[in-house]
Amino acid sequence: MADRSSDRTKRQGAQAHRARRDRYAQFAQTLAQELKTQAASRRYTIKRLAKEKAHWFSHGPKAAALASVIIEHCIQPRCLLSPMDADYCAQVIKAIHIMGTPGFSTLMIYDRVSRTSLATLSCF
Repeated sequence: MADRSSDRTKRQGAQAHRARRDRYAQFAQTLAQELKTQAASRRYTIKRLAKEKAHWFSHGPKAAALASVIIEHCIQPRCLLSPMDADYCAQVIKAIHIMGTPGFSTLMIYDRVSRTSLATLSCF
């Protein structure tokens, strides 16, 4: 409607509006495609983890030693980087727990993490 208007400012505004709308539509389409790609990647990763989980901790140390090693080498260094990295670590622990990974004691991990964080806070 604005394209056919006799008012010149309305016609110019319509072109800018159309360009903005097209740019937003392209951005939404790009995000939708990225979501599909990420979802496919996640499905593949979850499927692969489910196949490999039986071998992760089957030949390793006892549960207590395993909890300490996981915290020392995997969780603690990453948790100290940023709140987003700490959340990522929590999500990894949750995913390993939900998959029912043999030899992985979620409660022991959480217990060790809480003790470690309390010991770290008491130093300040």
